[in-house]
Amino acid sequence: MIGLLVYSIDSIMTYFRNDILQFTKLAIPRADIVKGCLIGKENEIVMVFDHEVLRTDPVLVETARRCEDVHPFEEGGKPKDEDDAASPRLTFIVFSFGKHFALDTSLISEVINYPETMLNPPYALDFVEGIISLRGDLIPLINPRTLYGLPTERKAGKRVLIFKHEDRKYGIIVDYVDEIVITTANKVTERMAINHKTASLTIAEDVSGCIHSPTHGLVMILDVNAVLQRCFAKASGTALEQPISP
Repeated sequence: MIGLLVYSIDSIMTYFRNDILQFTKLAIPRADIVKGCLIGKENEIVMVFDHEVLRTDPVLVETARRCEDVHPFEEGGKPKDEDDAASPRLTFIVFSFGKHFALDTSLISEVINYPETMLNPPYALDFVEGIISLRGDLIPLINPRTLYGLPTERKAGKRVLIFKHEDRKYGIIVDYVDEIVITTANKVTERMAINHKTASLTIAEDVSGCIHSPTHGLVMILDVNAVLQRCFAKASGTALEQPISP
């Protein structure tokens, strides 16, 4: 297994195979480990590594072998925790808007920069910051700070997480995308009592559980179904009847 150490996670890009543009072999020194490049929304060039080539690169393989010599696995490489081996692997994206939260990456179709322009329809709900057109889809952008009554902040690092719910796409505006956490289902803590001193009461109602982040410690998993239910309830002027777990 080989990992890449990165400074930050800027965005998640989805693409089709024929979207990859090929490099000439003279363009970069190690063209053999690069599949090609993608063109981002702002015309930036994004290189796409070939993970299969990286996995079999002689230098990396030898380095990984030496690491195993220094830090050998127990019992011939078997996981220390058999429960982890049997439990499904899950991947979460950790982001922040005031506090740190997480979402299963299977729910996220992509991560984009905060748009410079958007449609602001009249009589829009206060928590809908605007509507954007993304590859033919009209996507409302939900501002969770307004939805949950948190202080408004303008930050240059804003991102938008695009997710799908019942064949409709929505965007949630976040301050930063911090990291990707890979864990197993048995390590995901189900919804529990949350200290109201560290979380807004309404946000606590829309949390489905917690994961442990190596960087941020305990991180709450945001339930997008509950978030949208809250949005629809506010749009219709009805109150949510959602008890908090003891």
